[in-house]
Amino acid sequence: MMVKNEEEDTAIIDRSLNLFAIAVPPALPAAVGAGVIFAQKRLKDLKIFCISPARINIAGRITNFVFDKTGTLT
Repeated sequence: MMVKNEEEDTAIIDRSLNLFAIAVPPALPAAVGAGVIFAQKRLKDLKIFCISPARINIAGRITNFVFDKTGTLT
């Protein structure tokens, strides 16, 4: 709509950034952090220790573990 009305580029960018700021709630980083801490505690209860808690979200998508002949996890 703004492009059709030939509004200034800065107005379009400003409106787009405002929309993004509204769509992502301010509490989202805190909620993600709490989820990672909760997941780390659950892993610790299973005697699985994580040295990089930020990787827990990525690890949830892993379906295969592959080891080479030296035992290195890849």
